[in-house]
Amino acid sequence: MPTIRGGLRVLLALAVIAVAPLLLSRLSRPSPARPPAGQPAEAVTTPPRLYAPAIPGRSVSVLAGRDLRAVELGVAQIDGDPKPTWIHVVTTTRTEAIRDARPAGTVLNLGPVVYLVVMKGDFAYAGVDTQRGAPASGYYESAIFDPSTLAPLGASITNSAPPVPLGRLGPVLDLLAVR
Repeated sequence: MPTIRGGLRVLLALAVIAVAPLLLSRLSRPSPARPPAGQPAEAVTTPPRLYAPAIPGRSVSVLAGRDLRAVELGVAQIDGDPKPTWIHVVTTTRTEAIRDARPAGTVLNLGPVVYLVVMKGDFAYAGVDTQRGAPASGYYESAIFDPSTLAPLGASITNSAPPVPLGRLGPVLDLLAVR
C-alpha cells in the first residue's frame, strides 16, 4: 500500500521528468536574432517540440529516443544510480503500460498510446521522510510518457522486472545505444 511519503517521492520524480524535456527543447533551440537598434522586438513564440505519431507495434523514433535517454539518465542520477545497466523503451497502449509499470498513483490519461520506459539499476527515491517509513527502492524504474510531447504520465520503482517482457509489446529501443 503506497504511503504519502512514497507518493510525494513519485511526484518529485515526475516533476523532474516533466521539466527535462522543456530544458532540452530550450537547449536545442537557436537563440532568436536581435532586432536592429531602434526597432521594436517582436514576440518570438516557438511551439513545443512534437514528435512523430506513435503507433503500438512500431519502433520509437530516434529523436524521441534521444530525448527520453537524456531524461532517464537525469532521473537515474537523482535516484541513486548514474550508470543504469540498461534503459529500454517500447511503444504500447496505455493499459499495457500500466499493467507492466505498476505505477504508484494515477496515470494521467492523454491518449491511448504511450511510451513505456524501463530502466534497470539500483534506485531509491530521495526526499524528505515525513512518514518515517522505508524509502521506495528497487532495481527497476518504470515511467510512462505521452509520445507526442514526452510529458510524464506515471512512474514507479520495483524490485521485479515487468510481468510481460517489453519485447512482447513491440520493438524495443535500447536508449543507452541511442546517440
